[in-house]
Amino acid sequence: MNDITCYKKYLFVFAHPDDEVYCCGLMHQLIANKKGVGVAYITSGDAGVNASSREDEILSSMQAIGINKENIHLLRFPEKAVLSSFGEISDSLRKLAQSLKPDCIVGMDYEGGHEGHDSASFLTYKLAQSLKTEHFVFSVYHSRNNQRYAGDFLPTHKATDVIKLSTDDIGIKIKVLEAHRGQIGHFLHLQRLNPEYFKLIFSREVFMKVKEQLDYSKKPTDEIGYESHSNGFKYENFKKAVRTLDE
Repeated sequence: MNDITCYKKYLFVFAHPDDEVYCCGLMHQLIANKKGVGVAYITSGDAGVNASSREDEILSSMQAIGINKENIHLLRFPEKAVLSSFGEISDSLRKLAQSLKPDCIVGMDYEGGHEGHDSASFLTYKLAQSLKTEHFVFSVYHSRNNQRYAGDFLPTHKATDVIKLSTDDIGIKIKVLEAHRGQIGHFLHLQRLNPEYFKLIFSREVFMKVKEQLDYSKKPTDEIGYESHSNGFKYENFKKAVRTLDE
């Protein structure tokens, strides 16, 4: 049995719209088993895109999964301001968690693929630590040997829980992808980079239970993917943001 399915109330924390693609099968299974599921989006994916349209995509995605509108929490921090807003984001997440009282928090892994993902990972980790709540992470993508890998963990992180997807779960994931129609090119690009990508994300979802302290003062991998993005952020920007909250 997967330990991640054994709790009563869950809070999923995402950096931006479409991150739920990597855990919507689990979310659907939890809803089907009458578990409480709340979701929080730190940003609305506003960098270069109309945020309101991305929020509409969130609503369509959550409707497909079965999550009611009142359980969707949009924090609406600008993507380009996340690294300078750790204190405010942390306060918002803490207030939300204190209201929802989850006994399991699910967030993103620390993998160096995107500064928003790493920020959400760190802030969720600090939240779970402060509340002494069970904490699991899922992977989105990372760089290795000049290649982007998506839907699986870094070699240094091992899955503790593997959720096999049923035919119904796969149908839900297709609807979630369709909801994020503005990002279809991104997912097709990941498939072109790795022909196994769709096979991976449509067969299972992987999670790691956080059992030991995670060290966000060190690079998760030598290859930091966002250093090559057009957004201009470097690992040092992330490291500086971490220090502001840890001081």
